[in-house]
Amino acid sequence: MADQSTRSVSPIGVLVYPFGAFIVFLMGLVFAVANSTHSWGIATPIIFAVWFVVFDQLLPRIGRLARISTERSGMVYGLLLMPWYFVGEMLGATLIEQVSVLDWFSGRWFTGYELFGAGSFAIKSWLWALCYSVRVLIIVYLFIGMFMTEGERTFCRHCKRAAWKIRWESIVGNFDRERVEAISKFDELMLEAGPHDPDQSRAIQIVVRTCKCCRVADLYTEAYNRKSEISGKRLVFGKRVSVDEILDLAEWIQRVDPQAQLPGTKLDGIEDFEEASVEHVAFDQPIAPEGEEWGAKYRDYGAMTAMEWRCDSEYTKAMRKRIMVGDTLVVPEAIERSKNINDTACIYEASADWGKPQEWIGQWCAESPESTQAHTVRGINLVKQAWIKRGSGWTPKNYPEFQGLLRDAMDALDFATAIDPKNATAHAWKIYAGKGLQQDREQVRSYFDLAVKDHPDLHAAHWMYFDFVTPKWGGSEEACIAFARERLDASPVGSPSIAVIGHAHFEIAGEWKERDKKNGFKNYLAQPEVRADIFRGNQKAFRDHRMSMVTPRVRAFFAYMLWQTGYISEAREHMEIIGKSTPWDPFMHPMFFFLSDTYPKARKACGL
Repeated sequence: MADQSTRSVSPIGVLVYPFGAFIVFLMGLVFAVANSTHSWGIATPIIFAVWFVVFDQLLPRIGRLARISTERSGMVYGLLLMPWYFVGEMLGATLIEQVSVLDWFSGRWFTGYELFGAGSFAIKSWLWALCYSVRVLIIVYLFIGMFMTEGERTFCRHCKRAAWKIRWESIVGNFDRERVEAISKFDELMLEAGPHDPDQSRAIQIVVRTCKCCRVADLYTEAYNRKSEISGKRLVFGKRVSVDEILDLAEWIQRVDPQAQLPGTKLDGIEDFEEASVEHVAFDQPIAPEGEEWGAKYRDYGAMTAMEWRCDSEYTKAMRKRIMVGDTLVVPEAIERSKNINDTACIYEASADWGKPQEWIGQWCAESPESTQAHTVRGINLVKQAWIKRGSGWTPKNYPEFQGLLRDAMDALDFATAIDPKNATAHAWKIYAGKGLQQDREQVRSYFDLAVKDHPDLHAAHWMYFDFVTPKWGGSEEACIAFARERLDASPVGSPSIAVIGHAHFEIAGEWKERDKKNGFKNYLAQPEVRADIFRGNQKAFRDHRMSMVTPRVRAFFAYMLWQTGYISEAREHMEIIGKSTPWDPFMHPMFFFLSDTYPKARKACGL
């Protein structure tokens, strides 16, 4: 992770956007001109194939100029640029043919493209529409795929460049095809002894790419056929490598194929590569919020699943920035400085919330085997990696890997609580792991009871257990609401954990909506006992409220539920503190500018 950035779209990306838009607009215009000046329809796929090759070279360069640093920002960038191509194409086609867009489409529908000159067979009507739709889908895939691929590369915070510059290429060894194509990890590659291929044609092509300043490097490997000199299946894509790993790779190459090109001692600048560690400076970020309460900003480069806390406060954001440049010592410092259990849980989760496995977590556990903090972070990260493997749909994917990761997570969390039985955060995350492992109700309830025994304010434990007893995970509406009301009564005044009453009623309202799309949601929330629960929960949670990093989430949830149940003045009080925007559910937020946002609608309904 050393120098990897997780910025979404950098300022330079915004500046490059007009340039990129002009280029792809021009490409669409030129394609339309080239296509419209050829009477034979067969020329269309030929011209498009040429354009495909041009885009293959052009789009990644626009991505590099824009300094795209994540897959998510790459997807957004591709979606925002793509319409300009179609605008250019439509403008060019209609201007040349002197017709409107509607007439252009109707002309293709009724007349079509004559394939082999005047009077020949024409592709028109549904056949033309099908071909045109396929071409549009290819363009969409091209734009999104190219920019997302660019965002996958390791991004260097120092030179603000992705690791794309080729520093070393080598064709290595003769390998059995099936064994070569089964390789998916760097460690598996290093286990191959070679040579295995009798005809000595199967090899591996190794490519090491770096950023501009040579601080970060990625390894790419592909199957390679020496006879035809053609690359085959991609085996390892963008594996972050250190100096030591490159040197180990060179030693392995020398053993298996002495004739292969070695990186030598420099790799054209290998001495400039930096290890993941950096000089540690004490983490002195203020533990108190700057304003009335902690702010919340959507977290980029998170796991996007298995999340109790999906936003960063100023504190966790600063901590994650330090982690991303290799200073992982900030994690135990931040945890030690925490002032309450909810802040502690948020810091733990932010430390562990990454889209990919983190080597530094394993190193921390190895260096500090008796650290409850290290094993808690490892356990949370494994839970998140497990849910990434599973996917978010109803039908699980990669089920064996999902279960294996969850068992590893449970082992790590058990180890953490064995070291410190009062580690409430570790007990809470066992609930999430136990849910995936399909443990029985009594076992999972024991994790909750241990988590809240000394810390009844712990929002994470309440949220995770409420989710465990919902109908979608094998529970029931009755069990879900009964638990929420139990905690409404048991939780102390001012506790953020009281928000579970809002979470539970929102979840069951969603179940009613599945049965009655039009009225189910509002009919459920209109029930007097539901409205009374929401009102009482709000009054109890925010009387002498104990402020923490989870407060913005709790406030947003009560604001939404009060608005939906008709308590307008109470909802308005929260919205005045929240301000003009919030990243928190259950308010719906637009991914793109043309989608609606329910928070402004709620503010307007409350007179703001």
